[in-house]
Formats: sequence, C-alpha cells, structure tokens
Amino acid sequence: MLWVQKHLGLTSESVAYKRLILSHHKNLNRGDFLVDDRSANGAGEFEGEWLQYGPDAAFPSWASVTDYLLARAQPSMADATTDLGRARQL
Repeated sequence: MLWVQKHLGLTSESVAYKRLILSHHKNLNRGDFLVDDRSANGAGEFEGEWLQYGPDAAFPSWASVTDYLLARAQPSMADATTDLGRARQL
C-alpha cells in the first residue's frame, strides 16, 4: 500500500485513491486488468485481462506494462471537452 501511495498518490485526486484491493484470491477482484507474475491464487481465473509480468513473460518489465496500459487507456468524457482530450484522440 505504501508503494502505491508513494508512486500513484494518496489524495482523492490520485488515480489509485480508494481503488487498491489486497487479496490472496485474485479471481475475486473485479476490474479490467490484473498484473501478476504467475497464474496461481486465482490470477489465471481473473475475469479481466491478466498481464503476466516477469523476465520470461509477455510483459518483462514495468515499463512494458505501463506502455500497454497507456495505449489501451480510453479518454474520459471530461477529457473529450478539453485540449488534452482532443490531443489524446488524435
């Protein structure tokens, strides 16, 4: 939790505010993406997209995970009315 707060913020304006779930049973979580190094403990049964992370996996580094997630990001409706939203859509 401390790592998430340090790198993603801990105020209500941060992207991870009140969105962190810590559980041994990963398949019980709901969401679009799960980043994990192996399919154990329910990661393989996760209903969203499992991004396997590690040296011999599809995503060997955190940079590769971040690049993939940013490429998949959808602009919000609020962004669509701003210059930033229009730039993202181009």
